[in-house]
Amino acid sequence: MELLSTIQSYLDEELKIKDIDDYCVNGLEVDGREEICKIAFMVDASEQGFQQAVSSQADMIIVHHGLVFGSITRITGMIYRRLKILIKHGISLYAAHIPLDVHAELGNNIQLAQLLNLVNIEQFTVGKYKDLLVIGELQHSQPLDVFVSTIKTRIHPNPRTLHFASDTVSKVAIISGSGSEAVELAALNGADIFLTGESKLSAYHVAREAGINMVFAGHYFTETVGLKALMKKLESLFNVNCEFIDIPTEL
Repeated sequence: MELLSTIQSYLDEELKIKDIDDYCVNGLEVDGREEICKIAFMVDASEQGFQQAVSSQADMIIVHHGLVFGSITRITGMIYRRLKILIKHGISLYAAHIPLDVHAELGNNIQLAQLLNLVNIEQFTVGKYKDLLVIGELQHSQPLDVFVSTIKTRIHPNPRTLHFASDTVSKVAIISGSGSEAVELAALNGADIFLTGESKLSAYHVAREAGINMVFAGHYFTETVGLKALMKKLESLFNVNCEFIDIPTEL
């Protein structure tokens, strides 16, 4: 058992919650019981996920996409139902969005790079987000179809590919979730292919004209890795049980 305040303090400091500007709320969103024996991890704050956390007897939930994007003006409908579950069962909710994307050890982008065995990894600023774009090199160049096969086995069974450039992959750019706004920056820094989660219409012609391949491996699937890394970290540091609740969206 650990105290909520202890875990919250660790997460706030490790993930630099107060230092990173984001368009959604990060940190503790719902304050539940103080004694934490079990933590559930999930990508999205949802009624389905919260019900599963209750069934798993979790005392705390850590999510990537939290309840509050912008601001809450009314506690009705969907927001009410979600909050009701948490408050009724005394479950705390903690969200880490951009802070978990950009973290140099536990972040989604770094974890994806490690999953693909990239080396010489660098992080780049995208707009106001420092270290959001990750670019690394394969240890050995490989055919595009071989690289995509690796994506299929390690990240998403049915990725979508835009083939606009070389048939060979050496240098890979990564932003988990939705990162198409950095396509041109990735190409300017020598990437052969850009890996992100979801596709955007605007990225098509940018990638084509910049001369870079793209692979879309799902917003959900590209953002499970950071949570799983954080889960292992917390298990090693604190006397808590952890469970990853998998609710794939296919998006």
